[in-house]
Amino acid sequence: MRQIDFYMVDAFANSTFEGNAAAVCPLTEWLPDETLLKMSKQHNQSETAYFVPTEKGFELRWFTTQAEINLCGHATLAAAHVIFEHLNHPGETIHFDTRFVGPLTVTRYGEWLTLDFPAWKTEPVTPPGEGEYDFVSRFFCPGEAVVEDPVTGSAHSMLIPYWAEKLNKTQMMAYQGAERGGDLRCQQVGERVHIGGQATTYLSGKILLR
Repeated sequence: MRQIDFYMVDAFANSTFEGNAAAVCPLTEWLPDETLLKMSKQHNQSETAYFVPTEKGFELRWFTTQAEINLCGHATLAAAHVIFEHLNHPGETIHFDTRFVGPLTVTRYGEWLTLDFPAWKTEPVTPPGEGEYDFVSRFFCPGEAVVEDPVTGSAHSMLIPYWAEKLNKTQMMAYQGAERGGDLRCQQVGERVHIGGQATTYLSGKILLR
């Protein structure tokens, strides 16, 4: 029988039942993709993050309940939270290798974790409204079994470059979500974007594979 540690983390939140929940499973080696997908279905979260240690850091992958996906911001934040808070990572920066978008880093600044993601182009959208945030968004993805994603880090790889140009500023505060949502500290840095958020552990345990 194989035992696998399991964590449920609320990403982009500083208290439970807020932000975007993700399942996180640290692995010592990769399991078959079929097993990873079955585990993700059993977790019944929008995404599950799996990672294995490498010489320079970790290799990170993300699965929905339907398939492996190329990038997930909130699950990356959740994975980094687990590594910092539960696996006693010694430094302030975590290096992730990924299969589709290249290297990613997450750096800890106090209670905030900042994602370093590639900046992606987008198309024009509705002009900004007024309020305490520089921009507010919602994200729907029914084709990936996610009716509405509460807080989507990867979507901000496109939103940050757009609003940085639109608002003529490189540092912004954003909010995503409706009933459940979270704050994001956003920064445009050349061809990269920095996405900051907080995270809190809701559940930890073990998965028993027989």
